[in-house]
Amino acid sequence: MDESNGIKKGWTYIPNWVLMHPDLGRVDIAVYLALAYHADNETRECWPGHKLLMAEARVGGRRHLKNSLHRLEDIGAVVITKRPGYPDLYRLTRRPPRADSDSTGDTKQP
Repeated sequence: MDESNGIKKGWTYIPNWVLMHPDLGRVDIAVYLALAYHADNETRECWPGHKLLMAEARVGGRRHLKNSLHRLEDIGAVVITKRPGYPDLYRLTRRPPRADSDSTGDTKQP
């Protein structure tokens, strides 16, 4: 983290298939980018709270945030694990899911 301004050093990437997905709008892309900013480079996991995501993605309300998270989960860009008493765990997938893959985009074994 750059201590002078509180911003993490480096880059935040968004896969082309997420950016160009026809079912996602600008709020969904902003939410994905906020998740990607917090995601660990190896595990692709993060657990930012809803207030933080709303602020960073500039989302106007919790309902809009939840709708975006559901759309991202529906297309397979994010796997969300509910954790009662803690922020949800988000895992960003590496590639688009296919009919013969699981929700991580990894090919299922026969």
